[in-house]
Amino acid sequence: MGLMVFLAFISMFVLYWVPVMMEDNEAKHMREAIGQFAELKETVDDQISQDNTNETRDTTIELGADGVPMFERETAGQLSLRLNSEFFRYTFQDTGEDIYENSSGSVDLISYNRFYIRQTVLYENGAVLIHQKQGDVVKNEPEFHIEKEGNSVILSATIISLYHVADDSVAGIGQESVSTRLWYTDRWTYSNITSPNGKVTLTITSKYTDAWNTFYDNTLTEAGLVSTEDYNITSGSGTLTIEIDRVSEFTLSHAFVEAYIGRATT
Repeated sequence: MGLMVFLAFISMFVLYWVPVMMEDNEAKHMREAIGQFAELKETVDDQISQDNTNETRDTTIELGADGVPMFERETAGQLSLRLNSEFFRYTFQDTGEDIYENSSGSVDLISYNRFYIRQTVLYENGAVLIHQKQGDVVKNEPEFHIEKEGNSVILSATIISLYHVADDSVAGIGQESVSTRLWYTDRWTYSNITSPNGKVTLTITSKYTDAWNTFYDNTLTEAGLVSTEDYNITSGSGTLTIEIDRVSEFTLSHAFVEAYIGRATT
């Protein structure tokens, strides 16, 4: 009788309590990962704002979630640095000259959750995004500021290129670090936009155009711009185009950041 009771208890524990515990573990890990990517963004933002090209800084990323000892294995994750992905391109004319400025590169953590929502957390162009079946969102915003003054627009933005010798990736559990060092930042202020109707165009090539569409549409609307009158957003297959009219001044910064994945020392 005692053995039967014990086996029944074990069966109930495995069938009901282990999945609940694993869902909690995976959810906790995703909260930690989102916070760690926010720290990565803050680190790079600080390096850019301080123009600090002498210091390499590490951000620790937890790859996976804990398991339930003897009953369920850990949940692994994959951390990747992708150099030639997620392109951002500004195009316009200033004093009759064609201006083109491009950035690329991203860091992402794919969590192979089996009990909680499967998510990918990523850093691209100075923002933190969350990719999930329920919809993609921009969690931490990039440096993009816009102000409407009368019938004109003042715009400032920062784009960030990540570079290294090659793409890099590591999978499993435990801790890894993303190391970053600012190489240099180019900054320009354009105050004679001669594109037709003072137009500045941002073209984004990304897997996450829905999230970017929502972010830019909300940001432009909150600044007092009116869709189809002051700006237009069009989307295609993996491409998003934002056209902003009547830009009287545009301050554009392009930061080049060396990034690589390395084992955390803690």
